[in-house]
Amino acid sequence: MRRALDKVVYTPDLKERQINLRKFLRAHPQIEWKELSPFGFQINVGTIPDESVEEFLEIANSVKV
Repeated sequence: MRRALDKVVYTPDLKERQINLRKFLRAHPQIEWKELSPFGFQINVGTIPDESVEEFLEIANSVKV
């Protein structure tokens, strides 16, 4: 039997992470990404430069959902 996924509540912490991640992605034009609706990103992690991986992970994991 199929069951619907729980909805993610768009909290102020999640909104702040979304803003920080968007700033990071815009600052690195070599990273392939697109913004999803209503919120979230599709990111090609293979295009993240090696020197930026730690910074990306720090931002991406900043909020426990």
